[in-house]
Amino acid sequence: MTATIKSFIPDLPPKVWRILAGDALSALGSGLVLPFLVVYLRDVRGIDVTTAGFVFSSLALVALIFGAPSGVVVDRYGPRRALIGALVLCGIGSIGFALISEPWHAFVSAMIFGTGIAAMWPATHSLLSSVVSESKRSSVFAVHYATLNAGIGVGGIIGGLVVDVNRPGTFEAMYLLDALTWVIFGVMLFVMKDIGNAPPKSDELKANGGYRTVVADKIFMRLMIIAAVMVTVGYSQLESGFPAFITSVGNASTRLLGATFAANTFVIVVAQLVLLKWLEGKRRTRALMSIFALWATAWTLVLIAVRVPEGLLRSGGFILAMAVFALGECLVSPTVPGMTNDLAPDELRGRYNAGYSLTFSIGHIIGPALAGLMLGQELGEPFFVGLVLVCIVCIPWVRTLERRVPERANLIRSDEEPVAPTEEESLVTS
Repeated sequence: MTATIKSFIPDLPPKVWRILAGDALSALGSGLVLPFLVVYLRDVRGIDVTTAGFVFSSLALVALIFGAPSGVVVDRYGPRRALIGALVLCGIGSIGFALISEPWHAFVSAMIFGTGIAAMWPATHSLLSSVVSESKRSSVFAVHYATLNAGIGVGGIIGGLVVDVNRPGTFEAMYLLDALTWVIFGVMLFVMKDIGNAPPKSDELKANGGYRTVVADKIFMRLMIIAAVMVTVGYSQLESGFPAFITSVGNASTRLLGATFAANTFVIVVAQLVLLKWLEGKRRTRALMSIFALWATAWTLVLIAVRVPEGLLRSGGFILAMAVFALGECLVSPTVPGMTNDLAPDELRGRYNAGYSLTFSIGHIIGPALAGLMLGQELGEPFFVGLVLVCIVCIPWVRTLERRVPERANLIRSDEEPVAPTEEESLVTS
């Protein structure tokens, strides 16, 4: 039994596990507070719900503004130093949230925290990519996603048990604990001085510039457009359209909503490494097509569930939909981040990862806006039908990308054997 479990755990260097442990700890800190931010601002600090919503939205807006510059910082100073700086900003932002007494305090804290988050994702992906071989990138990103969700899930459970709107000190303590987790992770990285340093700049980069080279990479730019659509119809709806739809049209209780997200997290933590094992030797573009197929299925299940009578069957339909959606999430981390880093030259890795992070900022701005517009007009069902159709259309769209992606960036590998060039690549190099 132990041997079977070990076969699903990737063979990663010890330093990688230390990075992942620190990241999981910071994720646990985030889970303590982020699910309760609006409740904290409204019920504890007396900030009206509209302003509280704008505070939450400002996190994504700041991440969008500082996303591209953060890629430059990662490439210039190295991902380790950039990540330490990002963690410091996140820690300061968390302390700021604990000390809020006026609405403007919340916006300042959100700006500081959002700036840290903007730099954290490209720095983290670049750092993880730099400490493993190409063949291990899918594995390290998959494990990162699993530990990240485990940390957030455990943190959310602890936070839900501790915080009390009638005791403001409980919220303040959680935000200070969140800040402490950022600091601990930063200290862990500070002592790991032999990793994540800035690579030397090539003459080609000096001649062609930074983001100009990124934008000129047509394969990567097409991948980013697909990723932005993926976030818009997937992740952003998980956080906005889905809860609003099932609690209004589907009459779901907040307890049932919590159960659907618990099922989602459970499936991710349990299935992530199993699916990674299954993906070995397969193309990332095929996994990307499967993501859209699974998410089309999930949103279809939601549409079916709202049509059945209230009761166990409807509740089970919502929970099943989130479980299916989670399977699609498990396929994201071994595919798009891995392909991004295999396409990126070392000296531009921060900019490429910033481009990938930018797709999440764009998707989280467009997606909730569309959901709010459609649901506000009581067009929830047509909206979810539209999500299903977009997912279906994206499947052949990804197939057209497959013919252009180099095999070395498309194949999910588990060993150190080099990838044989395709016939087209052989013709190019000969």
